[in-house]
Amino acid sequence: MPFRHEDPDVALTNFGIAASHPSVGQVLAIAGDDETTTRIIREGIAKLGGPILVIPQERRGRLRSGKGDAVNTGFGFFLEETSLERVHFYDADIQTFSADWITKAEVALDMGYEAVRLYYPRAATDAMITWMITRPGFALLWPESELPWLEQPLSGELAFTRSAAKTIASDDRVQAQSDWGIDTVLSICTVAHGLSIYELYISGGKDHALYGSLADIKVMMLECLAAIQTSQLGPTPQSVVHRIEYPHSVSSAIAETIGYDIEATQRLLAGRWSESQETLLVSHFSPEVISGALAWRLWPDATFMDESTWLKTLSILLTQFDLRNDDWCELAFRLWLGRVLHYTLRIAVRGHSYAMAYLHDMIRRSIEFALADV
Repeated sequence: MPFRHEDPDVALTNFGIAASHPSVGQVLAIAGDDETTTRIIREGIAKLGGPILVIPQERRGRLRSGKGDAVNTGFGFFLEETSLERVHFYDADIQTFSADWITKAEVALDMGYEAVRLYYPRAATDAMITWMITRPGFALLWPESELPWLEQPLSGELAFTRSAAKTIASDDRVQAQSDWGIDTVLSICTVAHGLSIYELYISGGKDHALYGSLADIKVMMLECLAAIQTSQLGPTPQSVVHRIEYPHSVSSAIAETIGYDIEATQRLLAGRWSESQETLLVSHFSPEVISGALAWRLWPDATFMDESTWLKTLSILLTQFDLRNDDWCELAFRLWLGRVLHYTLRIAVRGHSYAMAYLHDMIRRSIEFALADV
């Protein structure tokens, strides 16, 4: 359970829940670089007792140090320092975490599945990286694999058998991915190595620290996009054994939630356009996208960024985007914002049920788009 700036009380509660579970032999609290939070949590764990160990996040990857380093630190400790049979990953800031999550994951592993992925009900305007980058990106690149059908490929709540963990952790793509792209790469590598997958539904949802405007997840969006690009090397994802638990009804609290500040996001479209960004736009994208995006400097009209236009745009980003280039980052971020705004104002406003049906159908259409292009 990695932590950095989390509320210490929430994290300590979760550590205690995990430590008291009868299936758990060791709780590993992986500390980020927030010294104050780490000190408070160390003091709290000393009072809790039980099999809880705090270790610092190690520098293991080749990209920006972040969540990926924490995950690989966990894999390393599990494989190198223990003989335990299974490893679970949970975020430390989950306010709805319970022992039942661990129990259900253990049952799925007892059924013979090698990888368990937890997924949750989401607001119609939540998970916009998943719906507009990751899943359609998987569909465009690997339409005949199981990847586009993963419900929440960016889930941070996972469990693996020891042999599966060894397979995943030894993949160079996982070891290199030290940033937010780790969840994307874990999804890709789980399928690429043919591991059987059980997606476990947590009906109560994942109540955790929320983001503010979409600008708060800009880095995550860009790093997830780049992770898909770089993971085209290595074993090709294939069809695997994959079971998904049926979702239950969604609470009104989730269904009626607005996932981000629409007006603040619209203002981001004008941004600070540079000559280099305009050159990239004109050099790589369709006339419709060029004229529509350039108009954002004056008015945030995203009506042109419909599904078909976005799939063509994303196809270009998957081949041309460069995470090391600031102008590419600004341009890709704005184009994604345009797509999210179009979906929000044209689809999500029709209600949660309609929007979720649309999003799932969109993935199917993305696969059809990719196969037709081939």
